[in-house]
Amino acid sequence: MIKKAAAVKGDLENNKAKVIASGSGDLASEIVRIAKEYNIAIKQDKDLAEVLAALDVYDNIPDDIYDAVAEILQELYKINKNLP
Repeated sequence: MIKKAAAVKGDLENNKAKVIASGSGDLASEIVRIAKEYNIAIKQDKDLAEVLAALDVYDNIPDDIYDAVAEILQELYKINKNLP
């Protein structure tokens, strides 16, 4: 069972990213299910999920963790571009 999940949308040109969904338990499982349904690459990182799930939905990612999130988003964008 997935304990926590967060969905993040990035605006790398403006160095911003925001949490667009987060939850735990069944909601976390639903977030992951939807991502898989739309072929959105998923990054499993328990510590980062904890931090992101603590933010309010539609909050910008705080500057002190933005660099870590931006690095992950760049990897995921590359993966998503190569998906059929």
